[in-house]
Parts: sequence; C-alpha cells; structure tokens
Amino acid sequence: MIEETKGSVTDKQLSYLSTFTNNLHKGVSYYQTIFGKANKAFNYNSSRILRDLEEFKGILNQLLDQIRGLKTMVH
Repeated sequence: MIEETKGSVTDKQLSYLSTFTNNLHKGVSYYQTIFGKANKAFNYNSSRILRDLEEFKGILNQLLDQIRGLKTMVH
C-alpha cells in the first residue's frame, strides 16, 4: 500500500494514516498492559499474546516509518 501511494498522497491522507497507526499503536499498548497484569493461571497464553503484540508493534513502527517517509516526499 505504501509503495503504491508514493508521490500521490495529500496532507489529509498523511494525517489519516499517521492517526490510524498511532491509534493501532495505542491499542497494542493497551492490550500489552491488560495481559501483562493477567493472573498466573493465564501465564502461558498471556506470554504468547504479549510476544505476538510486541511483534505487531514492530510491524506498526515500520509502517509508521514508511508513512513518515512519505511526508518528507510530499513537503
């Protein structure tokens, strides 16, 4: 998606994409906090979920970096 939009994005679209990824990032952080506080009975599942969330957070960071790269191309 990012590759397809290079050179054809508006400031409004950049704002939307940045807001969207920031909200996703906040959502991941929220669930990390929830599962980080989970009871020991859920330790295995919460550990697995926390690892997955950390991986998703890294992917979101890469996406946000690409979006920020688009900003520099537009301005």
